[in-house]
Amino acid sequence: MVWVQLALLPVVIGMEMILDNHQLWRWNLDLWVWMFGFALGLFIKPIAGNIEAPQILKYWIHFDFVASWILALPFFLIFLSCFPSIYDKNDNYILYKDSGPFDCVPTAYIGLKDGPFISPIKTNIYPFFGTAETYLTINKEMGYFAVTTDKENGSVWVHPLDSIKYARFAPEIGLLIDNLFQYNPLTGQMTSGSFTLPSPFATVSYRQGCTIHYDCRNPNVDVLIDYYNADDTRTPAKDCVQIRYHGPDHQYLNFSLPKDSVPWMSPAEVRRFIINLNRRTEK
Repeated sequence: MVWVQLALLPVVIGMEMILDNHQLWRWNLDLWVWMFGFALGLFIKPIAGNIEAPQILKYWIHFDFVASWILALPFFLIFLSCFPSIYDKNDNYILYKDSGPFDCVPTAYIGLKDGPFISPIKTNIYPFFGTAETYLTINKEMGYFAVTTDKENGSVWVHPLDSIKYARFAPEIGLLIDNLFQYNPLTGQMTSGSFTLPSPFATVSYRQGCTIHYDCRNPNVDVLIDYYNADDTRTPAKDCVQIRYHGPDHQYLNFSLPKDSVPWMSPAEVRRFIINLNRRTEK
């Protein structure tokens, strides 16, 4: 069994090296191999007992046993924290977080079962504070996925799985986004969400009930709308909205508007606001 443990080391290292970024082994195969190899170190000495063996092998077994017990507590704490958190499954798609013990970025991924692997699709869910009531919706006909949490935490994401289908069903997806936003307007300090508008494939992101970010690649427009929190120490925190506009041809504007003139907006309203803003900057 000593040789089994030694042979497992290059195996498990190889299993980790062939994974792409945020790709997982299904059924946590790599973690179970790690655990099995570590367990051999804990139990090989009692199992071996008084079996006759070369002196160097006995020294190795004794060293392995002591080292395994010393590392047991930190190993199992790290081991348990490395298990990916699965929040929901739908068909062959899985919503998961693979954050390890030293990963402070609250990001979730939509993974697709791919043989012995779970491979993430391009869109990430960030920031993601998952709860027990987190739901993944997959609509292959219209080419989108949606992630929603309970209303108290108030987080919603809608993005394409298939951009061609997503654009084809633009009216239906636009209505879906409006309905989800009306149910959950993302105004709480612990809320977050983002939506891909079917036309012109711009992303509207909401953070902590105080910022809206509009990002479009064609035309190249990037706008941050900052409403400030009520307890924000920045000024003017309570009566103004800060607009940071990056437009085509490297245009940059940074200005404030009265908060009453720029209410909290749905994705469709954000799109109309950006269109009007583009017209003003073109004059």
